[in-house]
Amino acid sequence: MNWLVKDETLKDAYDIRTSVKPIKYICQLDIPHVANLFEQRKNPNVVSIYDVPGNGYSSIEKMTHPVSYNESGSLLSPFLMWLCQSEEELNTLIVFFKKNNIELFSPKDERKIREDFKLIKKFYSIHVKYGLSKIKLGGKWFIEQKPTRPYFCGQKIITNDLQCFRYNDYVYKKILTLASRFRDGGGKNLLLNFIIRYVKKIQSLEKKRFIKAQYINKNDYFSEMYEYLLKCGKPGDFISQSSLECSTDRHTVHFQFIQDTTLPLFIRSAERNKLLIIERVPWYLPVFSIIINPHAADSLIFLKYLQVKCNEFSLLSQVSVTPIFRKLNSSNIEMLLILKKDCSSKWRLDKTIIENMPGWLESCGVFISNSHQANKFNRVSMDEYYEDYCAPEKYVNLFLEIVNNFI
Repeated sequence: MNWLVKDETLKDAYDIRTSVKPIKYICQLDIPHVANLFEQRKNPNVVSIYDVPGNGYSSIEKMTHPVSYNESGSLLSPFLMWLCQSEEELNTLIVFFKKNNIELFSPKDERKIREDFKLIKKFYSIHVKYGLSKIKLGGKWFIEQKPTRPYFCGQKIITNDLQCFRYNDYVYKKILTLASRFRDGGGKNLLLNFIIRYVKKIQSLEKKRFIKAQYINKNDYFSEMYEYLLKCGKPGDFISQSSLECSTDRHTVHFQFIQDTTLPLFIRSAERNKLLIIERVPWYLPVFSIIINPHAADSLIFLKYLQVKCNEFSLLSQVSVTPIFRKLNSSNIEMLLILKKDCSSKWRLDKTIIENMPGWLESCGVFISNSHQANKFNRVSMDEYYEDYCAPEKYVNLFLEIVNNFI
């Protein structure tokens, strides 16, 4: 399997999964502002993720591969369709389902199945051509890919290995091809039942993973984000993770990696030389900066301990901590920690305030034009927008005290 994509330009040209093209963002202000980050691509061949069949627990999972379950409860899931390499093989399954009374399809159902099959093959064709890039972080495998709606040039989304149960797919594709060439009989039925058992097993494992919230997007990955930046980042690059309360996909761990981009918060956070000294950044939300030397032998140990302390603080205070790691140069990495109310019932925030909460990007001072956060930001002053989400000063001081105790 081709895990590593080296020619990103070729990959971008081939990618028909996104209808937007990022505009090069150049930050000239050290204050929050609204920015137009992308434009619509004029490509009639684009397939929207919303048109692709299958609605799972996670939109990122759907972006990564065809889901193994669907809302109708049909066994003929997007994943099973994906295993078919031709319409002939798809037809073999349809006939088998009908003959064995597994599922009965009307002529209208069959037309829809064939349309869905074409959409699935088209949308995920980039993975056939290039594979998915895979990287080991903290001893575990992660996947990196281009999001279907990027807002920065060179943006990547890094997720836990959602495909960990599917590495034998190629075997079952071959079995399905073989079954489609058999005449009707015991041998054909045996092979097709074997495939259906496999699909049911994958469906059970993947549903269980989300029901048990095994990959929930908690801020438990300081060291993995830091390691990714060390391995893949250049000066000017950064990696971030939204806090759980404002995550667009709470069911899947994911980080955003952005190349060579400065945001207003970064301008406010001036470069410093003192290592492992926490300092407050003058900003509209409480933000702290720590400079880490990646060459120090204990930098990973420090981050793991800091992670524990941040989680303890959030549990105690109901204040979330949003991490951002930025590569300053070959010697230093800056870690920014943004404190916000976590929108739990403790804060008694009304529905409108919760709906317009800032994610990591808005927290850093950039609002995507026409987004609901940008619309609210345009109606009120900067101070008024951020005030709703600012952690009270007593919790800011508590955070500083906890961190200072072990730095």
